[in-house]
Amino acid sequence: MTTINEHIHSWNDLVSALFTQADAHRGSITLLETNPLITFPRTTGRDVFVISAMVDPFVRAHASAEVAQGWIAESELLAAEGDSLSETYVGNRSFWTTLAAVARDLDRSHTALPSREELHATMHELARERTRNTSEAKLITLLTAPTWGDMLDRQLQLFRILRGEDSGCDPAVSIVPRTTNSDVLELARYWYDQIARIGDDAEITQLRLVLSKWRIVVRRVLQYAQYGHPGDEYGHNAEFWRALTVLAGRDERDHQPAPWALDLEALAPAMRNAGEAPSSPTAPNPPTAAPPAAPGLLGLGDALGGLVNRVVDRVIDGAKRTLVAQVKPVLYAGGAVAGAVVLYLLFRPAPPSCRP
Repeated sequence: MTTINEHIHSWNDLVSALFTQADAHRGSITLLETNPLITFPRTTGRDVFVISAMVDPFVRAHASAEVAQGWIAESELLAAEGDSLSETYVGNRSFWTTLAAVARDLDRSHTALPSREELHATMHELARERTRNTSEAKLITLLTAPTWGDMLDRQLQLFRILRGEDSGCDPAVSIVPRTTNSDVLELARYWYDQIARIGDDAEITQLRLVLSKWRIVVRRVLQYAQYGHPGDEYGHNAEFWRALTVLAGRDERDHQPAPWALDLEALAPAMRNAGEAPSSPTAPNPPTAAPPAAPGLLGLGDALGGLVNRVVDRVIDGAKRTLVAQVKPVLYAGGAVAGAVVLYLLFRPAPPSCRP
C-alpha cells in the first residue's frame, strides 16, 4: 500500500516525493550530455495528468505571472496528447522542470499544500503498475548514431534490408521500408523518448510535434498497428516515415539520440509476410505459419554478429556501410531465430512500387 511521506511540509518536499515515487515505479532518464546532469522520471501522460489536476488550482490562484505562463504552456502540451496518455509522456523533461519552478514559487508565497487525500490519490496513481510486453530472454542489438538524422537513416537502412522497400511518392521520402505493425510501434516509442529528452521548453515541443504531424501519425499507429497482427505490414508506412523524416530533420545538427535497443527476436513475425501482399490495416489477416527456417541454422546465435555484417555488406553500398560499425549484437538468447530471419529476408523478392 502506498503511504504518504509524513515529512512533506513544503511544495518542494511534495515535488521531491512525487519525483521519488515516479522514479521508483516508472524509471527515469538521465541526460549524460548536460552539465550538470539532468534526470527526470519516465512518467506516462496519465501520471502527468493526475499530478497536474492536483497542482493546477494552486498555480492558477497563487503563482506569479511568469510561472503561471510556463504552467499554461505545459497544460496545453498535455491537453493535446489525447489517446497517448498511456504511453511515456513526450513532455516529461519540461514538465518536471516547470513543476520544480512551481514548487519554489508556491513556497515563496507560503501557499497551503493539497489535502492528504489528494496526495494519497496521486501517489497511488504513480505506483499503479504499467502493462508491458516483456520476456525473460531477448536478443538485443544496440544501434548508435551521432545525430537524429543519422539515427533515422540507420533505422531506415536496417528495415530496408530486413523488410524490403517501396518507392516513395513523396519527394521528401524516396524510399519507404515495409515496416510491420510491431516495427512502427517500437519506432514510435523510441522517438517519443527522444522528443522527451530534448524537450526543455513546452512551446518548442508543441511546435516540433505540430510541424512533423507526429501526433496525427502516432494516433493512427495506435488505431491500427496496436490492434493488428504484429507481423502484418503497416498500412500507412509512407506517412509514418515522412513524419520521422521531418521530425529528425529539424534537430539532427543539435541533438545526439540515445542508443536504440532493437529486440532482434521481434523480427520473427515478419517472416510470414515476406512476398505477400499487405493486408488491410483495418482488418488484419489471421496469423499464419511462418516459413520454415533454412537447414543448418540452429546454433548460429554465437555467430550472429558476423552474419549481420555479411548481410549488410551484400545489400548496402559503400556509402552506407558505416551502419555495420554501429550494429553491435549483445546475445542473450534465441540467436537461431534471428539468424533464420536475416537469411530468409535477404533472399526474398522485393519489387519496388509506389504505394502512398
